[in-house]
Amino acid sequence: MKTKKNNEQLDMFMASIDNSHEEKEDNSAKYINEDLSIRQNLVWRLISHNSLVENRKTTQREIYEKVAGFDWNEEPTAHDHCPAIWNDIKDINESPN
Repeated sequence: MKTKKNNEQLDMFMASIDNSHEEKEDNSAKYINEDLSIRQNLVWRLISHNSLVENRKTTQREIYEKVAGFDWNEEPTAHDHCPAIWNDIKDINESPN
Protein backbone atom coordinates (compact mmCIF):
# COMPACT_ATOMS: atom_id res chain seq x y z
CA MET A 1 0.00 0.00 0.00
CA LYS A 2 2.80 2.40 0.87
CA THR A 3 4.53 1.63 -2.43
CA LYS A 4 1.34 2.42 -4.34
CA LYS A 5 1.08 5.79 -2.57
CA ASN A 6 4.75 6.52 -3.31
CA ASN A 7 4.24 5.59 -6.97
CA GLU A 8 1.25 7.91 -7.18
CA GLN A 9 3.26 10.67 -5.50
CA LEU A 10 6.11 10.17 -7.97
CA ASP A 11 3.68 10.30 -10.93
CA MET A 12 2.04 13.49 -9.61
CA PHE A 13 5.39 15.15 -8.92
CA MET A 14 6.82 14.26 -12.32
CA ALA A 15 3.67 15.52 -14.04
CA SER A 16 4.04 18.84 -12.23
CA ILE A 17 7.58 19.42 -13.48
CA ASP A 18 7.97 21.58 -16.56
CA ASN A 19 10.18 19.55 -18.88
CA SER A 20 10.16 22.13 -21.67
CA HIS A 21 13.93 22.39 -21.40
CA GLU A 22 14.20 18.68 -22.28
CA GLU A 23 14.03 17.20 -25.77
CA LYS A 24 10.51 16.50 -27.01
CA GLU A 25 11.05 12.76 -27.59
CA ASP A 26 12.12 12.13 -23.98
CA ASN A 27 9.79 10.05 -21.86
CA SER A 28 9.43 10.08 -18.09
CA ALA A 29 10.96 6.60 -17.71
CA LYS A 30 14.41 8.05 -18.32
CA TYR A 31 14.00 10.13 -15.16
CA ILE A 32 13.62 7.09 -12.92
CA ASN A 33 16.88 5.79 -11.50
CA GLU A 34 16.22 2.12 -10.79
CA ASP A 35 19.15 2.01 -8.35
CA LEU A 36 17.26 4.37 -6.04
CA SER A 37 14.09 4.02 -4.00
CA ILE A 38 10.96 5.90 -5.01
CA ARG A 39 11.56 8.43 -2.24
CA GLN A 40 15.16 8.95 -3.38
CA ASN A 41 13.96 9.46 -6.96
CA LEU A 42 11.52 12.08 -5.70
CA VAL A 43 14.30 13.87 -3.82
CA TRP A 44 16.55 13.72 -6.88
CA ARG A 45 13.82 15.11 -9.17
CA LEU A 46 13.00 17.91 -6.73
CA ILE A 47 16.63 18.98 -6.35
CA SER A 48 17.23 18.69 -10.11
CA HIS A 49 14.14 20.74 -10.92
CA ASN A 50 14.99 23.48 -8.42
CA SER A 51 18.58 23.64 -9.62
CA LEU A 52 18.15 23.34 -13.39
CA VAL A 53 14.75 24.94 -13.99
CA GLU A 54 14.39 27.45 -11.17
CA ASN A 55 18.13 28.13 -10.67
CA ARG A 56 17.90 27.87 -6.90
CA LYS A 57 18.97 25.68 -4.02
CA THR A 58 16.72 23.19 -2.25
CA THR A 59 16.48 23.32 1.53
CA GLN A 60 16.20 20.34 3.81
CA ARG A 61 12.85 21.73 5.01
CA GLU A 62 11.52 21.95 1.44
CA ILE A 63 12.44 18.30 0.81
CA TYR A 64 10.67 17.32 4.04
CA GLU A 65 7.55 19.29 3.08
CA LYS A 66 7.32 18.05 -0.53
CA VAL A 67 8.43 14.42 -0.28
CA ALA A 68 6.56 11.98 1.97
CA GLY A 69 8.35 9.56 4.24
CA PHE A 70 10.62 11.78 6.31
CA ASP A 71 10.41 12.54 10.04
CA TRP A 72 11.32 16.06 11.17
CA ASN A 73 12.98 16.73 14.54
CA GLU A 74 11.48 19.99 15.85
CA GLU A 75 13.98 20.33 18.73
CA PRO A 76 15.61 23.77 18.47
CA THR A 77 18.95 22.34 19.59
CA ALA A 78 18.96 19.60 16.95
CA HIS A 79 22.00 19.81 14.71
CA ASP A 80 20.25 17.94 11.90
CA HIS A 81 16.47 18.00 11.71
CA CYS A 82 16.23 15.03 9.32
CA PRO A 83 19.26 12.73 8.94
CA ALA A 84 17.29 10.51 6.52
CA ILE A 85 17.37 13.29 3.92
CA TRP A 86 21.17 13.35 4.05
CA ASN A 87 21.28 9.56 3.82
CA ASP A 88 19.11 9.68 0.70
CA ILE A 89 21.27 12.42 -0.84
CA LYS A 90 24.39 10.33 -0.13
CA ASP A 91 22.79 7.36 -1.89
CA ILE A 92 21.79 9.57 -4.83
CA ASN A 93 25.34 10.90 -5.16
CA GLU A 94 26.80 7.40 -4.97
CA SER A 95 24.38 5.96 -7.52
CA PRO A 96 26.09 5.00 -10.78
CA ASN A 97 23.17 6.41 -12.79
